[in-house]
Amino acid sequence: MPKHSARQHPNGARRFKAWVPVSALFILWLVFLAPTQIGGPVSLGVVKGTSMQPSLQTDDLVVAYEMPSYRIGDVIVYDKFGGSIVHEIVGAPNIGVFRTEGIHNNHLDSWNVRTSDIRGKVLFVIPKLGGFFVLLGTNPLFAGAAGVLVAAGVLLPSRKPKYSERLKNLLIHSAQEQRRIKPSAALVITLLWVLVIASIAATVLQLIQGLPLFPRVSWSLVAMSTAFAILIGFWEFNGDGRNLKEPSRSIAVLGPVLRRIPGDVQVETSNVQVVELPSAYKLRDVKEHLNLPVLHQIQLKPVVHSFYVVTDELIYVWRVALDNQSTVADSEDQHLRRVLSTERNNRDE
Repeated sequence: MPKHSARQHPNGARRFKAWVPVSALFILWLVFLAPTQIGGPVSLGVVKGTSMQPSLQTDDLVVAYEMPSYRIGDVIVYDKFGGSIVHEIVGAPNIGVFRTEGIHNNHLDSWNVRTSDIRGKVLFVIPKLGGFFVLLGTNPLFAGAAGVLVAAGVLLPSRKPKYSERLKNLLIHSAQEQRRIKPSAALVITLLWVLVIASIAATVLQLIQGLPLFPRVSWSLVAMSTAFAILIGFWEFNGDGRNLKEPSRSIAVLGPVLRRIPGDVQVETSNVQVVELPSAYKLRDVKEHLNLPVLHQIQLKPVVHSFYVVTDELIYVWRVALDNQSTVADSEDQHLRRVLSTERNNRDE
């Protein structure tokens, strides 16, 4: 829960603090968990064939880790004949040279394996998961359905919000208020998200298939990075309200969907503590932490836009005071009353 006396930090400093752990995690992933194609120590492979039964079955996903040295008994993934093979080391006739065998074959492989050919030692196996990735790569319809499920898992709320009785009563007097985005901008955003999801899926599938970094994997990474950069730029300069004036800036920060309440509805009461927040960004933090809607109310003469997050014990508010907008605010409030009156009449009928 935010402290009532929380100090306002500059937005740049807040974003810097948020990016520090993200950057640290990315560096740790790159050093310890990234695939070998992009300089990391991890290799993924899908088992095909029966040479390693019963230990490995067709469509198992194997995860191999690059080691400083290998010894007899290690199950390794190595490159040979333009592909990858998962076999066990059964001999080491010379330094840096190994003999391998599929445990189901009962005969040695006819070739030698050098240390430079080895992608890593198999650390663990995930049964049948490799078949799922193969299906993604060969069935576009299945891949699209999987992408929709992943996107829904990311975008849907992580937990069900808990609405207080006070909030439920206020929502009865509210109507949906959504920030208007130009159709061209919405189309560009949608296309960028499609590009991001498609490039991530293509990159993962290519890494699992063991394809080299150049050219296909690198092009997928470039596409993914470019789309992410454009989306971040849009968020910083448009979605975060940087190029907008108040109250549109606060609506952009707290939106895209708010619940609008008429000015004559009492939100703040004497028996509930009101916490004044120093910025729309602070209120957004509260909104995201509690997973609750933001209420928007306009008081007239003078014009003050109040944005609320309402809980059982506290009411969090961010206010924006404006001049010379009483006529616009009054017309908006009258329109809202007409909308709510029509909705109530429809419910009564």
